[in-house]
Amino acid sequence: AKSGSVGGSSPSSPVSAAGVRKALRLESSVPAWPGDELPLVRTGFNEKWRGESGYGEFRRVEGFSIFVDMERAMELPLYKIVLASPSDFGVD
Repeated sequence: AKSGSVGGSSPSSPVSAAGVRKALRLESSVPAWPGDELPLVRTGFNEKWRGESGYGEFRRVEGFSIFVDMERAMELPLYKIVLASPSDFGVD
């Protein structure tokens, strides 16, 4: 592969073809985190994010993940929650 090309296997290219396929989600199926292991937000969350538990609940960001260990390619799902506005608590 030419230097600087994506998906090459030359020493100047740190990205492999398999890495490109994984980054483009062509070969990845990151499992969801078990629901009973996700944290609950007891205060300070946006009301639209209140779950069945009555607390704020994290939601998975579909199509996105994060790599935490490049050597072992440990990929974890990404979750988010929307917090309440500070003004809801009298903070400017």
